[in-house]
Amino acid sequence: TRPERFYFPRRNRIIAGLSDGLVLVESGVKGGGMITASLALELGKEVFAVPGRITNWQSEGPHALIKDGAVLVESGDEVVEHLYGG
Repeated sequence: TRPERFYFPRRNRIIAGLSDGLVLVESGVKGGGMITASLALELGKEVFAVPGRITNWQSEGPHALIKDGAVLVESGDEVVEHLYGG
């Protein structure tokens, strides 16, 4: 199937549904990553965000999530520890 714009919301919902948690590294506040993070929250999934440079527009999404209560992480080990305790 060709990557058509109208498929992305469906794909994002599937990704959010299959995941134990979602890590957002870069996204603008209206980007696809933020849409997927919102879907994950709706599904009761844990949302993690990696902080970035405050002057980079692609850091706006993760920073907004952190302000709204997402778990700030800096490594995959932190995600695993938070989700699975180890």
